Amino acid sequence: MANFRHHGTDDHCYKIKFLGEGSIDAGGPFRDSIVNVVAEMESGLVPIFIKTPNNKNDHGTNRDCFILNPDSTSPSHLEMFKYLGAFIAFGIMTKAPVPLSLAPTVWKQILGERMTLADLESIDAYSSQVLTDMQNYGAALSDEDFEASIDQNFTTVLSNGCEVALVPGGEYKKVKKTNINEFIGLVVKARFDESRL
Repeated sequence: MANFRHHGTDDHCYKIKFLGEGSIDAGGPFRDSIVNVVAEMESGLVPIFIKTPNNKNDHGTNRDCFILNPDSTSPSHLEMFKYLGAFIAFGIMTKAPVPLSLAPTVWKQILGERMTLADLESIDAYSSQVLTDMQNYGAALSDEDFEASIDQNFTTVLSNGCEVALVPGGEYKKVKKTNINEFIGLVVKARFDESRL
């Protein structure tokens, strides 16, 4: 990790030589290698990123963005995240761009900022819209009409497609007008806790 401790935009954390190209690494080949590493990470060959739902569905904002893969928890995956962190740190310390297309929510999580329903919209516009409509539509209904028209339990679907209970026994707990705000808060929390390592 000592190789990543540099302080100038022309610093390198490693030397690069492209075979058969006769290149001298005065900066260009190194920058090209960073672009290639990022492209490989975002291609799905390295299993630490997944596309945001907006990216997968080509809908909403940030359609080119990625989030951390919640399924990548093995020791080898954790080593990959360690070196990803080193690359990001290198880019920050040297002010050299590392062209990762990470969703804004990833950076908010790194900074420890609170996530909101608006943040969910930035990665999953469909889910955010369903929650907003449920909240707005429900406000005009009586408790009985709400329960008759909204068929939802305390579960949510994560970015990797897995359905999870938001509370113990959540698959049996109905969303009601009286607990809609609790439900939405738990969905937002679950969606942003899904990729915490």
